Amino acid sequence: MNNIKIERPGMRNIKTVVSVLICLIICGMFNRNPLLSAVAAILTIENSLDKTIDTGINRIFATIFGGIIGTIVMCFLYVINNEYSVMIFIPFGIFIIIYICSKIIKRSEFITIACVAFLSVNFENSSENLDIMYAVTRTCDTLIGVIVGMFVNLYNPKRRK
Repeated sequence: MNNIKIERPGMRNIKTVVSVLICLIICGMFNRNPLLSAVAAILTIENSLDKTIDTGINRIFATIFGGIIGTIVMCFLYVINNEYSVMIFIPFGIFIIIYICSKIIKRSEFITIACVAFLSVNFENSSENLDIMYAVTRTCDTLIGVIVGMFVNLYNPKRRK
């Protein structure tokens, strides 16, 4: 029989689990769905502490950018109010985010979290209701995860010695 060596989990694994747990607690306290916060926290955890601040700040700006584009698209969907408009405007919004991030501001690291924020604003919201607060809260849900992931990732037990 082969000897299977079970290794201890690494700090990235532990930090990701702790970040998700904190998101669950925060969202539970405010009766919020933790999905977006947990996803954002997972996407924020990095291998290197050197990347943590830069990545966290990038993800905050990307979340706000995706939320803004998402809100604009949500307004178009409300005005047009056609069942097929989602099939045009959602992919177009994703295209705009990818194009602006990669070609105009040249920050391709913004793309993933900006698209998550964009989609979170536009899904589950009915085009029959223009709800700007919905867009703001979806964006804030994502920001919670980014901020939690960033702060948890800053913890380094080796520095405490």
